Amino acid sequence: MNNKIIGFFAILCSPFLAIDLILNGSFNEYNPTSLDGLFSFIYMTGWLLCIWFLFQIHTAANKKVKTAFIIQIVFLCLAEIWNIWSVIEPKSDHFIFRTLDLFWPVSNCFMFVTGLAIVLAKRINGWQRYAPLVVGLWFPTGVLAIIAFAKTSTASYFICAYSTIAWSLLGLSVYTNNQHTNKNTLLSLTQPA
Repeated sequence: MNNKIIGFFAILCSPFLAIDLILNGSFNEYNPTSLDGLFSFIYMTGWLLCIWFLFQIHTAANKKVKTAFIIQIVFLCLAEIWNIWSVIEPKSDHFIFRTLDLFWPVSNCFMFVTGLAIVLAKRINGWQRYAPLVVGLWFPTGVLAIIAFAKTSTASYFICAYSTIAWSLLGLSVYTNNQHTNKNTLLSLTQPA
């Protein structure tokens, strides 16, 4: 898949968290459904594909940057397993289900580290370098919105708007990226840095 397809797909996926929160309620009103799991899966798939594309650009980066990408990808994959499970059984009380659910906030929190690694690696030029960091700031910004507005519709709409804009920018940064990626990404994972 090339950057145009990944970026376009990611832009299409970016509003699905907001759609889910608007349709299924937010905060204490949240009522998980199979549709919630599907929307979450769509949203996170666009995100995961962007991270995979950016990882390919950074395969020649230092070991710390590559490690940040690998951790981010693992966290997103674990959260995607939860998404699939929640499509099948959205109100599961199984210990593994609840554990996998933790990788949603963990993925969001760790995205700050990944975004910072991308900025510091300087392998991407222009505004595209900062889009992943904007995504990484979504979680702390959302927490600040909840502190400022409590668990109100204002906080919810702010969180939804920020999410849609940030992940759209991430998709657009991939779409407009003109750098070539390493086609041997899997081989480069096994070779020493």
